[in-house]
Parts: sequence; C-alpha cells; structure tokens
Amino acid sequence: MVTNKGKEPWQWTRGEMAQAVIDGLYDFPTLGGDHHPASKEVWTIQNPSIMNYAIAKAHWDRIIAQEHEAVVGIALSEGKSVPQRVKDQYPDMFKA
Repeated sequence: MVTNKGKEPWQWTRGEMAQAVIDGLYDFPTLGGDHHPASKEVWTIQNPSIMNYAIAKAHWDRIIAQEHEAVVGIALSEGKSVPQRVKDQYPDMFKA
C-alpha cells in the first residue's frame, strides 16, 4: 500500500488522504482505482477558475469521505490500531 509521511492510508486523516490523491500518491482502490471520476475533480479543484468548482469540490469531499471511511473500516475489521486523530473523525464507528 502507498504510504504518505511513513503512514498507511488508514492512519491518515481525511485531509491527508485528499492531499495524497492530489499529489498522485493514492488512487481510490476501494472505490475503483484510477478510473474513478475523482480525476476530473482533482483537475477542477487545482484550477479554481473553472465555473463548476463548487460542484466539483462538493463531489470531491464526498468521494474522499467515502474512500477514507472505507479504508478506516477495513483497518478496523482487520484489527489494526487506528490513531486517535482518525478515530475522532468517525465517532460512530469507534463507539465503546
């Protein structure tokens, strides 16, 4: 699995995952890999003069949230130790 700053994707916050996608370090494996429509949103977000920026940003945020939650859920089901700062983003997933 691709790492960012020496961490696995399930150890990243949503913001770190978003940055890894923009930097080309992560490719949405749980949502379909490099054929995922997020590539258009990355381009639009990097070029904010595009008229559909708000729509692309909302879609981008949803895609990142879905992917991140899936990756964290898989790590949890595999018994991996998820950092507290990531757990804080999913209080329902990590209820005691």
